Amino acid sequence: WAEILGYTPDEIEPHLDAWEKRVHPEDADPVQAALEEHIRNGTDFYETEHRMRTADGDWKWIRDIGRIVERDDDGTPLRAVGVHLDIDERKAHEQELERARRKLRQIIDLIPDLVFAKNREGEYLLANEAAAELYGTTRENIEGRKEQDVIPEPADAAAFRQDDLEVIESGEPKYIPEEEITT
Repeated sequence: WAEILGYTPDEIEPHLDAWEKRVHPEDADPVQAALEEHIRNGTDFYETEHRMRTADGDWKWIRDIGRIVERDDDGTPLRAVGVHLDIDERKAHEQELERARRKLRQIIDLIPDLVFAKNREGEYLLANEAAAELYGTTRENIEGRKEQDVIPEPADAAAFRQDDLEVIESGEPKYIPEEEITT
């Protein structure tokens, strides 16, 4: 882990506090809580993802997984083993994906027509503000729910479900001139 952070093994003391002082201040509390939970035998192993200060002063994302493998008669940890993985590139991709999702959400919510996506089981994966407004609810109350939970009239829900399945199974768009929706 020394080399991941840009140090040689001789430059980092082989003590827990050498690791602790390099953890990002915003990540320190959850990291410490996870470590303490493991030390108290609350978890089989310790696992966190957090930032650590590199030798050049930057921050790098690290995934730590460890386990206490030896304790004294009082239960005090004597020896632990673990792995430190460099996940900086993965975290950068995740952050870029999240930025793209936020932009897409903004665009979708600006469309004045209903926009939604459902899976084969009829669960709303996405709904825009226009859809939420039409149903008299919020996007959060639509997404993750099935049409029968969102559309109060069972016949409407069944008809919409049939339309959705036809599109999913054929892979072709379906033109529906007008529908009445009960809210």
